[in-house]
Amino acid sequence: MIAVLFLGFGACGQNTPSGAANNLNFSAGMAMYASSTPANSFAVVTDYGIREVLLYPGTDLTQYPSPSANPTQISPVATISGPFQGPSGAFVYPHATSSTLTYFSDIKPIPACGTTSPPALIVTDAVANSISIFCNFNYTNPSQSPTVTIQGGNTQLNSPEGVAVATVPPTGQTSISAPFIFVTNLAGSNVLAFDTSQITAPGTYNLAPSGGINPGTNGTPGAPQSQPTELNAPAGIYFSNSTNTLVVANTGAGTVNLYPDGAAFEKSFSNDPPPIFYAGGNTYISSPVGVWVNNNTLYVSDTSGNILVWDNFLSSGGNYNPTRRINGPNANLNTPYALTFDSINENLFVFQQTGDAIYGYNTQIFYGGDTPPTYDVTPVNPFLK
Repeated sequence: MIAVLFLGFGACGQNTPSGAANNLNFSAGMAMYASSTPANSFAVVTDYGIREVLLYPGTDLTQYPSPSANPTQISPVATISGPFQGPSGAFVYPHATSSTLTYFSDIKPIPACGTTSPPALIVTDAVANSISIFCNFNYTNPSQSPTVTIQGGNTQLNSPEGVAVATVPPTGQTSISAPFIFVTNLAGSNVLAFDTSQITAPGTYNLAPSGGINPGTNGTPGAPQSQPTELNAPAGIYFSNSTNTLVVANTGAGTVNLYPDGAAFEKSFSNDPPPIFYAGGNTYISSPVGVWVNNNTLYVSDTSGNILVWDNFLSSGGNYNPTRRINGPNANLNTPYALTFDSINENLFVFQQTGDAIYGYNTQIFYGGDTPPTYDVTPVNPFLK
């Protein structure tokens, strides 16, 4: 349902949204860069409807405790608008200060960037069918043009949304020269991997994917599934480098798929169903979108109004109750969508589509249930023309 709704934005996303000038309009993606120096932390919100990427100081997301009858509005310090037709997913690589980061096994820069400090911002565009990479990213004064664009018929990009980065060496290798970018294709019902070792200089690359996961044995997006876990309009994606596991929010099928030995997909394509998956009534999974793994714990945002958490996420799978679940009138979760994580301060952030709010949860005191978020802010965009 959500996948179909998102794909339907292709036409209306080309128009300036109605209403107040600072309204957001379908924020499909969110990313976070966590720094041991708080002033260097920043948050990224992609807004599909207004065709902009909004940039906020990371400290803005945690200055305002919840609950509040009137959540504080936060304004971006800068926006990026030039290259986008329908920005969707976002990821910052690396997503935290390298000295504190344990999530990437072998941090190597994208060759065209030459460094991981400052980090790179990666944004998918579901209308332009592209991936934009902004090297040496400065959130207070960002370039309006990407350093690298991956776009063209060879890419097989078809309404890409989620984006993740893998630094685990491909199966059979002991090291890598550059990371792999994974994206979900909503309209293609598949996952694609791109080898950034082929991206050696700034420019546009009509780069063929190096690997990925096909729609399944039926081979046709939207066709009846021969396996209930076959990919069907997947949205969110995360690569757990600490466990070498690819996690996919299989939105159209209502499952969360786990692929141990995720590096196997960096340089080969698979038709196989996932070895581990979460699905069924006990899981409360209906339309999963955002996924993240932190310290062996899986976090899932589901637009049915749930944030779902499984500890030791690789140990079970199946139709099992989450370890913790946030849901209820006090939680005020209507349509939680994008999800990201501050891995230094252990804060989970979820973008709530209804009301354009960002909810923050300190996972060190994260007990689940019908509880309000730790933090609650409303991002606005006064720069919208």
